[in-house]
Amino acid sequence: MSLVEVGGWHPLLPAAELAAVAGQPLQQLAPRLFYCHGELDRSRLAYAIRGLRLLGSSLQLDVPFDPASVVDGSYAVRLRDPDHLLPALARQRLIDQVWRALPSPQVRLTNPDHELHVYVTPTGLWWAEMQGRSGADALQSHDPMGRPFFRSVLVPRRRARCLVNLTGVRPGQRLLDPFCGTGALLVEAGLLGATAFGSDVDQAMVTGCRANLAFENVAADVRRIDARTLGDWGLLFDAVVTDLPYGRSASTHGMRVPDLFRAFLDAAAGVVREGARVVVMAPAGLPEPSNTLFDVITVLRERVNRSLTREIWVLYRRSRRGTAPAAAPQPPTNTDEV
Repeated sequence: MSLVEVGGWHPLLPAAELAAVAGQPLQQLAPRLFYCHGELDRSRLAYAIRGLRLLGSSLQLDVPFDPASVVDGSYAVRLRDPDHLLPALARQRLIDQVWRALPSPQVRLTNPDHELHVYVTPTGLWWAEMQGRSGADALQSHDPMGRPFFRSVLVPRRRARCLVNLTGVRPGQRLLDPFCGTGALLVEAGLLGATAFGSDVDQAMVTGCRANLAFENVAADVRRIDARTLGDWGLLFDAVVTDLPYGRSASTHGMRVPDLFRAFLDAAAGVVREGARVVVMAPAGLPEPSNTLFDVITVLRERVNRSLTREIWVLYRRSRRGTAPAAAPQPPTNTDEV
């Protein structure tokens, strides 16, 4: 059983990523704190701050576990009370209880052997031990700016990792990026263990994407294929994720972005397995899918600057028989600008 604290820069996207990776219902304890019943691969997460092992919870000012059974060296207690629900005396009482329960307490505030966190929420006090930070730390390596092929359409690493995670793809499954560009999404998919496939109508992008993947030592099959003719792959995919081309540095070959979105979804319907997710990032204003084989799970919107608001669409591939297979956990829908 785990607790995960996510970042607060966007009200829904970090939680949506967590739900997709967990693959199971989550209990929200506080605006940025979630309880996960099963195992969770925290190393995947781009927008989580820390992962913790749940030790217990209480509605009283007491410690709901035996500290001596957890702490066998130095330790520190971190109180997380953003809403200031506990007075100073109550905070000190909690810290003192841990001290008195240990035979030889050794407090070390920097790099302790055990880091105990107490989350103060309206539902009670939740105690947990730090198990490590999320995969965001690992994203500091593999700087995209160091890759041999660059275009201004590059998706930043954390965003690319999050988009791949929103598909819920698992190691060994096939993931397709039909507008692969410089390969940012394919790199993250490969590093997460997915079998990556990418295509682009622009041969320069295909060549550059291959060079970037080789630089990152990530295996992927990259081809020159029009996203409106994805049947040319001759394959069935478990997930699709892409950043629709737009702006001066990207070519849509004369098509308006909304029309390209519709045509791409029509093609994707034939190469995506039932129950799979399709994740699309694009400027705001995409139309509702006209293809009845896709349901909208959520639309996450953010204002990038004064002239650009971006949307992330998470779509679900229905059964052709009209009955939808069991869906993965769904984050709340947000169509409001941030």
